[in-house]
Amino acid sequence: MQAQARTIFGNIMTQQPCPTCRGEGQLIDDPCTVCRGRGRTLREDRVKVKLPRGIDEGYRIRVAGKGHEGPGGPGDLYVHLELEPHPELHRDGDTLIHEANIGITRAVFGGRMEVPTLDGPREIEVKAGTQHGDTVRLRGLGMPRLQAAGTGDLVVVFKVQIPKASGLSRAAREHLEAYAREVGEDADIKEPGFFEKLGKAIRGD
Repeated sequence: MQAQARTIFGNIMTQQPCPTCRGEGQLIDDPCTVCRGRGRTLREDRVKVKLPRGIDEGYRIRVAGKGHEGPGGPGDLYVHLELEPHPELHRDGDTLIHEANIGITRAVFGGRMEVPTLDGPREIEVKAGTQHGDTVRLRGLGMPRLQAAGTGDLVVVFKVQIPKASGLSRAAREHLEAYAREVGEDADIKEPGFFEKLGKAIRGD
């Protein structure tokens, strides 16, 4: 029970902890210069916290008894989590998303390529005729579900990269011009911005 002091203002009486002993009910004649008579001091400590599988940004973990010491004993410590972004994977709930850049030849003819996962690189197939924005879903390679069974998926989104005309060798340009003539687009290659138009056509802009 705290020691209390009473103050009367006219007909109103207020009650609050004693300002001299701070409600402790006793005074220390020669208080410690470190804790100033409070009987406790602040110090830094390291606490190991177990992180559940599948946690996300803003998750809060309560660690009982690791907070400040008070008259009724130690309080609790609350840990707020901030997640660093992954350089190649983006999270949407339990789903992970990876944007895979591919050239126009791989998009046309298909092939195989590696994509990152939480368990290391995984080889996937790029189907012939892959369009800009097409996706491949890898079941069970996403994030673990928090406090639930199962795992989300990893979705690979293909981004078809169009080369700039200035970066093409003469031979590469001749091959593309031959393709344009084959499909009836030979008139367009003489116009400025042909490759930009080609990129927009592939991306569906």
